[in-house]
Amino acid sequence: MYYIVDRIEAGIVILQSYDKTNLEVSTECFDFEVKEGDVVKRQNDKFFKDENETMLRRERIKSLSKKLFSE
Repeated sequence: MYYIVDRIEAGIVILQSYDKTNLEVSTECFDFEVKEGDVVKRQNDKFFKDENETMLRRERIKSLSKKLFSE
């Protein structure tokens, strides 16, 4: 299942799935530096960063923001 890192608070990563459910996970469960907006995949109770999906998502947000604020 895929999640988006919503925020990080006091060592807890708040993940949001595409169906809008939240999951709270300790930062210790990630063996990479996790940042807000990252797309991560959970597989066999391990988390992996999806670099490609993270990049695509950030590009979509950047494009939408540009359209919104340029008018």
